[in-house]
Amino acid sequence: MIDDLCQVLERLRDRLQAQNSLLESNEAQTRVSLIDPLLRALGWPTDDPTSVQVEVRAGSGRADYLLRSGDQTILVLEVKKLGEKLDIAHSAAVSYAWELLRQGQAPRYVGVSDGRRWLLYEPQQLKQPRYALDLADSQRSIPALALAFTEALWRRLYTGGVGPSHDVSHSPDTRSRTS
Repeated sequence: MIDDLCQVLERLRDRLQAQNSLLESNEAQTRVSLIDPLLRALGWPTDDPTSVQVEVRAGSGRADYLLRSGDQTILVLEVKKLGEKLDIAHSAAVSYAWELLRQGQAPRYVGVSDGRRWLLYEPQQLKQPRYALDLADSQRSIPALALAFTEALWRRLYTGGVGPSHDVSHSPDTRSRTS
């Protein structure tokens, strides 16, 4: 799994360098070329609406993605086109997450991504991201990036085996550095 994820991350990093101007054209291109391949590499079947829901109404806006495991929402994600400012405060993802919180169904993470940068927040802590990951960060090796994405969003953490009870979020050695 890690080897496959490393290969996908390497391809995405190469794609970012070679096709940056094409990827900056619109949000849909970001989703198809960057977000979906990474989600699939992390085990999320983007064609299965019981696990990955897209364009879900959130108050007056829409959450671009909901990653779900059974009845639990793992991630509410807002997508921006490549290079656009990532602003969690005004995100439709936050509106949707607050609605889930009011219903007693807090998502594990609320995030915003432009395909290159991923900011994942715990819903009760929106001032500081739990994970700040950048596919183009040359200071972080592909294996280190793969481990960080795996820690945050590997589907098997939430669907059994490893289980959601294995909470890596409080382990001092696994907290990802923010940049």
